[in-house]
Amino acid sequence: MRVFKLVVHHSASPRDTTSVADITRWHRERGFSGIGYHKVILGSGQIQAGRSESMMGAHALGANQNSLGVCLTGNFENETPSAGQITSLVTVLKDWCRQHSLGVNAIYGHYNVPGGRTATACPGKNLKSLFEDIKQRVQSSTPRYKIETKVKDSSVKAALHRALADDGRLSFDEVKGLITATMDGGGTDAQEIADLQAILVNSRSMDSRSRQLVDQFVRFTPRTTPTPAPSRPTGNQLTANFKLGEFACNDGTPVPDSLRSNVQELAENLQVLRDAVGQPIHINSGYRTPNYNRAVGGVSNSQHLLAKAGDIRFGSMKPSDVRSRILSLIGEGKMKQGGVGLYRTFVHYDIRGTKARWSKV
Repeated sequence: MRVFKLVVHHSASPRDTTSVADITRWHRERGFSGIGYHKVILGSGQIQAGRSESMMGAHALGANQNSLGVCLTGNFENETPSAGQITSLVTVLKDWCRQHSLGVNAIYGHYNVPGGRTATACPGKNLKSLFEDIKQRVQSSTPRYKIETKVKDSSVKAALHRALADDGRLSFDEVKGLITATMDGGGTDAQEIADLQAILVNSRSMDSRSRQLVDQFVRFTPRTTPTPAPSRPTGNQLTANFKLGEFACNDGTPVPDSLRSNVQELAENLQVLRDAVGQPIHINSGYRTPNYNRAVGGVSNSQHLLAKAGDIRFGSMKPSDVRSRILSLIGEGKMKQGGVGLYRTFVHYDIRGTKARWSKV
């Protein structure tokens, strides 16, 4: 799982008596498969593992995709975190920042995580008040990004400095310029390309259109040593049950290499659905070329053109039941928010990242 956000929570329960087993039980009672957090920090400061970090969590509705969640036991609206908990929280966040090439701007409380759809006070006022100190302690041992770069274009340089400072909103064209520098080198060395990538992922000084562009083109493979260019999955097997060929256009055109990361993410979400239902999924339509999309009457901005959509069916389930299961999994944070359309013989699902619903029945 590619990680762009680190989310801090409190359990909203007694600090010194709440256990991982308690949280797991509460989450299962809510219909989760198990604990939704990736780490839990007990009142003593002990760090305990939760959900596997390779799996999408269930801790911040609307923001579970590409995020890791850590929960401190306690209700920090009316009590305070222990010194041991704060020390352990800094340790967890430092480790995650190093592992996923993130800066401290990637650290959020549940209440203000981008994309979150739940109004909440989590992680409580008495932990929120410590956030700036926590970030400073994390940053003190996290490699800082370079200000100097060999990029020659003055407008790209200016955008880079503004993104680093996070003090001005980047225009769409500036973001495109930075992406170009990361994709073709732009005269930079390997370390500088990695810095550019990290800046793009972590900068909050851009609008939603620019953020969508970044999410589409800038990808990381978590490593301790940055690599010079975004890596893409290889081979035909996308997940345990989906192969790349299943998403090829129905006119025989394979998914372009440039869209491989999109179809990979789509397959990972459909794998969650398949595992939940326990039956094979048939892909009626995956990627579409522009010509094929026009021929079948697809809309001009179809997610199929980006290899982000699948028209699917199960052999023994009605489309309405399939839709209901997808909506349930999205609500639980297990599948990515996107478009869900009901048709007479199939269901459309896409990973556009914003909510869209329709019915053609």
